[in-house]
Amino acid sequence: MKYSPRQYAAALCGVLEKKSERERKEVVKNFLRALAREKMHAKLPMILREAEKQILARQGIKKVSVESASPLSAKIKKEIGAIFGKKIHLEEKTNPALLAGIKILVDDELLVDASGRRRVERLFSFTK
Repeated sequence: MKYSPRQYAAALCGVLEKKSERERKEVVKNFLRALAREKMHAKLPMILREAEKQILARQGIKKVSVESASPLSAKIKKEIGAIFGKKIHLEEKTNPALLAGIKILVDDELLVDASGRRRVERLFSFTK
């Protein structure tokens, strides 16, 4: 029987939580072998993303991903920290295709899309 990536991630997190660093390496090797045996190795990226979400949630940390047209200034990073609290894991990505503005995802859910690209797309969608 195949399990969902969320179920695999929960199992992996549950086992790793109680193990030493040396034991964790062995658990991960066995986990990867089990995925290959079940022909689920293609789902590994989804499983790892889900495991990261579960680990951060257990620690009370919010994952904040910020995508902007240019690198974030220290001031903006500080403001993001003030808005979302001190317990955040900030991922910063520069994407010139946004033209301007910012996109913010919290725990992999879109919170804000104030990008220039979106505004231009909305502007032209009204003219159709």
